[in-house]
Amino acid sequence: MKHLPDKVRWHIKEREKTSKEEAVYISQVIDFFRKKLKEKYRSILDVACGNGRLHPFLRKFGFEVFGVDSSQELIEEARRRFPNYAKNYIIADMRKFDLKREFDVALSWFTSFGYFEDKENLIVFKNTNKHLREKGLLLLDIPNAPVRMKEIQSHPIFLLRQGNFLEIVENKIENSGKQKFWVLKQTFYVIERKSFPTRMNVLLLKFLRKEKRRVRLYSLQEITELLKRANFKVIKVFDSMSFNSINEKTRQMLVVAQKTS
Repeated sequence: MKHLPDKVRWHIKEREKTSKEEAVYISQVIDFFRKKLKEKYRSILDVACGNGRLHPFLRKFGFEVFGVDSSQELIEEARRRFPNYAKNYIIADMRKFDLKREFDVALSWFTSFGYFEDKENLIVFKNTNKHLREKGLLLLDIPNAPVRMKEIQSHPIFLLRQGNFLEIVENKIENSGKQKFWVLKQTFYVIERKSFPTRMNVLLLKFLRKEKRRVRLYSLQEITELLKRANFKVIKVFDSMSFNSINEKTRQMLVVAQKTS
């Protein structure tokens, strides 16, 4: 979530509660392929890294971590949080950045990919490929299109509440030719209690902000084909946050691909 005012930063904080668990899982996946492929993986490039919430844990596990994000606000926050690693955070478009070095692993976590149509998403993959060493890994965590589309269609609107804050979430599927997009609208309110002389208490909603995101939804076949065009080979697909294969209930999948050239 980008460019949120302080009043609704609970949304980010709620997500950060699972950061250690997620970082442990990422580390375990990398270790799995270290043993399987007999390769060493030390450096990680986190593409669309946000405020770097996973990074302190990944560093504790021995990884060198760099992050790229287009949000100046989030990169500046990462630099403030991790001053010893401030130089590791770069404000840049994921389609155009050039760090002039290669990494062992590229990480795209928690739906940090798919913000463009296929032509531009392919450019993202090609640029990521350029920053990986020979046989480097890409860990791509994305929604599983068939399952997510059913969810969106059955629950187009729902509410989230945290203390005095309310979020109204509106979901819909948008078609662009054969491409399917998840359009997510979030409206944030603060709940205020108003007292009247009659001793009546009324709850009022005070508008704070609106956010909108549009994410390309990929089936496994579609993402495999796009990765192949960017010189990646899919070597494993997990039901994300587990080592199980994907199934008819998989909401989020972790696609592990290896650079081929």
